[in-house]
Formats: sequence, structure tokens, C-alpha cells
Amino acid sequence: MAPGHCWLGVRRSCGLCRQLFFGASGGVQSVKDREGTSDLQKDRSLTCPARTCSLTEKDTNSSKVTNVDYSRFERIVKQDDLQDGLAIAVAVCGRKGWNSEVVNGVYRQDGVLNGRARLRKSDGTRWFKFTDNHKWMISRFPDGRPLGEAVAEDAAEDPRRIREPWHVCTEELSWEMDELMSVTPGECSGCGQLLRRALRCSQCRGVSYCDLKCQKADWQFHRRSCSRKQCIRLAESAAGEQVETGVTSAQKTQDKSHPSSRPTCTSSKIKCKKHAASGTGSWEEVQLLPWARERLMSLLGGSVESNTSFFLLSAFVLIGPQALEGLPELRVSMPNSGRVEVIGVKEIDGLASMWPNQGEKRHLFDLSFQVVFKATWLADVGMMSMDGSVYFDDFTSNLGNHAEAVYGMSIDFANSSESVVEMQRKAMQETIGAAKASVQEALGADGWSIAQGRGLMHRVHLRLRRFALDFEAK
Repeated sequence: MAPGHCWLGVRRSCGLCRQLFFGASGGVQSVKDREGTSDLQKDRSLTCPARTCSLTEKDTNSSKVTNVDYSRFERIVKQDDLQDGLAIAVAVCGRKGWNSEVVNGVYRQDGVLNGRARLRKSDGTRWFKFTDNHKWMISRFPDGRPLGEAVAEDAAEDPRRIREPWHVCTEELSWEMDELMSVTPGECSGCGQLLRRALRCSQCRGVSYCDLKCQKADWQFHRRSCSRKQCIRLAESAAGEQVETGVTSAQKTQDKSHPSSRPTCTSSKIKCKKHAASGTGSWEEVQLLPWARERLMSLLGGSVESNTSFFLLSAFVLIGPQALEGLPELRVSMPNSGRVEVIGVKEIDGLASMWPNQGEKRHLFDLSFQVVFKATWLADVGMMSMDGSVYFDDFTSNLGNHAEAVYGMSIDFANSSESVVEMQRKAMQETIGAAKASVQEALGADGWSIAQGRGLMHRVHLRLRRFALDFEAK
């Protein structure tokens, strides 16, 4: 480069200055031009009233106003918080082609949406909730959106065109009956923890797990209630087929000329047993629910029902003095020459089964039933009596193995009562109300009374523990 010359050059320096100067002046001019254009648009709007009205009408239609009474919503939420067990939170994957309408009202039941399990499909995530009129609704937003928000919008058949938070399904089927709905709870069926991602059973799609480990551990318990597998079993048993799971052996045919012969298994570890309920061959488990019903009836003083669908063998049931040996009578005394006694058991339901497990037997039962009692006492107006029931909802094999376990109980008194002597209804009701406290104390349907060995329910617990021991011996 020659001495005395600038490396940038005089021409380039002057050109750069001119660009900076004219750029600044041009920006000011553009602002003025925009202001002039806006003024021109204002003047044109004054001369076009029809166009202005159409724009205003369109803006009015596009505006949306919430239609939820937030004060009522807060009251319902507080009421649900006071009562444990009412709040629910489940995630739903919907299908295409919804017939939806806007939500009007406040949600009757609700749970914490954020943090619960969500099932994703191609049309987005849906949250599931109940409305005030026992309908169910869905949300298209993955975060659940703030509770209580609902906006007015026309119904749309395609869910992808619905942009509003909550919509109610107007299908005739309820969500429990709709087979095309995929419902999963918010807790893991194995460990009970809150789900962060849903891993559902591939057969029934009815239970969810937090990981594959929980699913494998719970399969031995879930397989007996897997709906799809049960349907397959019923279909195959109706066709006369034998179900073989986990056993690599050829199917054995039974000779019709020898009705006493039974199908055998080539494996020496597992013996094929007759299914107690259906009479079909089963390589997995033996249903003991009919035996459990008969055993509870014999222990708790109920009469044996004549039901031919049970297909019970005489060796399954032990009825007589030997069954009640060493157990106290189901009768306790009350004040005023009264007593409370068990008169039977009813509505026995649940599951009870046994299956081979690595050369040993695995027993499992989960039953619910009602113990019916009758209380009699001598009142001023004559001999009085009152009936009622004690509900057992969680009589399980896990609790039955512990000698000090207390099963959940709830007392329900009958609405009507009887008396030997005719009396005025008002006096009878007053007598019954005063005697309820004595009846409850004699029943002893609480953990403290059972731990102290007092009350009628303590004696019932002794018989239930005898049932658990007999069940393990099957």
C-alpha cells in the first residue's frame, strides 16, 4: 500500500457516510408515511359503514365468554377435599368422530390433573373428568388446563377441530360400557405409586403399571382377572378345547367309553386338575370361590344355598361339629337382658383360587360379604328386636395370615324393627335410638374391641382366621 493513502479509501468512506445519513432520514419518512396511511384508513372507514358493521359482527361472534360459576366450583372442591375417596383422576384416550357439546356447569368430582398418567394418541392427549350431571367429559390439552374453564362453542364431529378446553361426550353409551374407550387409573396396579407414564396390559388394556418390573411382578395376580383372557377361555371351553399355558405337551383326548378317565399332562411337576366352577381342565389355577362361599356359610351360621352351578364335591366342604371345634358361639350379652347374635352371612363375592407355583401351591383370596346380626332386649314397652349387617369389604389372604389383623368393618342398621307387643310408633323409635349405642358396643366392630377380645365381631374374626387356615390347607 502506497504511503499517504487510507486503507479504506476516500470513496468508500464518503459512500458509507451518505448511506448512514439517508438511512436515518428515510426511517423518519417511513414513520410519517405510516401515520398518513392510518389517517387515510380512518377516513375511508367513515365512508364505508357497511364494511365496518360486518367486521364488528365477526369480532363479536369470535369472542368467547366463560360460563362457569367459580364460587360454586370452589364449594364443591372444598366438600370433596373433606371426604376422602371421592376425588378421582383417570386419563382417557379417545377415538375419532366425537359428538361433543360445551360444558355447562361445574365438575362434580375431580382430582389433581397435573402429574397424573397421560396416554398419547395421534389426535392428542385427553384428560377425563365428571360433570355436575353425571356426564363425563374430555380435554384436548395435555396440561388439563385450569379447573373450571369452559367456553361456548358449537359441537364438532372431528376432535382436532375443537379448540376449547372441555367437552362432554353425548354418546348413548356411558364411559364404562364404551369398548372403544381406553381408560386407565392414575396409580400403578403393582406398587400403587402415581404413574408418570402409562404401561398398560397388552391383553385387557384395563390396568396400568409404572414400569415393566411391576407389570411382571403383578402378572401372577392379574392373570386371573384379565378380561380378554377370560373371554378366550370361555370360548375355547365352549368349543371343547383344553387350554394349556406354559406346558409344552400334546393335547390329550379323553376316551368317551371311560368317563372316569381324566386328562393327564406329560410334565411330572404339574398335575391337571378339574376346574371347580366350570368343570373344564385347567393347567393354571383351581377356582375355590364355591368352596369359600360354603365354608363361610358353615363358619358364620348361614344356611347352605342350593345352587347347582357351584358343582361342589362333598370333600370340599366340612360341615358339622368338627368345623366349629374350639370356636365360641356367635352370641354376646347386652344390658337389659338382651343379646346380639349372628344369624347368617350373605352376598359373598370376590375371588379365591389356587395354582401351582414352582412346585408349590399359591393361595389367594379377596372376598367381601355381609354378616347379618339380630339384637333383642327388654324395654319398658316390651321385648324389642333390631336387625342389621356388618360389611366386610377387604377380607384378603394377606390379612388372613396374621393373627392380630383387623378387617375393615362398617355397621348398617335395618330401617324397620319388630316388637312383640303393639305400641305407639313414636315410643318405639325412641327406644330403638337409645338402644343403638348398646348394640354397637356389644358388636365391637372396631379395632380396639377386637384387640381386647371383646364383642361379637371378635368372635367372627376367630372364625375368619379359621377360614384362612383351612384355605391355605387346600
